[in-house]
Amino acid sequence: MDCEGLVNINEVSGQIFISINQKNKYLLDPLVYLYGGIIKMSPKTEAFEYIIYKKNELFNLIDNFFIKYPLRTKKLNRINLIKEYYLKKINLNNKDVIKLNE
Repeated sequence: MDCEGLVNINEVSGQIFISINQKNKYLLDPLVYLYGGIIKMSPKTEAFEYIIYKKNELFNLIDNFFIKYPLRTKKLNRINLIKEYYLKKINLNNKDVIKLNE
């Protein structure tokens, strides 16, 4: 993950996703079994891309993998902010000023 992975947010939808690129699909298959997510062919490279984006799957991955095996790069900060983001995420129809300021 430190080398081949990304932690991103779609600013339009507010969806967070973690992706990992790998040329060998068989290295990614166990991740789908253990944590959920999907594997698809990456359009940019000749590699496979593992993508996890559902909230409960992200939380499962964080709790059962990243807590036990923390990252060693700046991506650790992004991983640690995922749960906080979902806790503070506001609905556009909600006028909660405190959450908006956070």
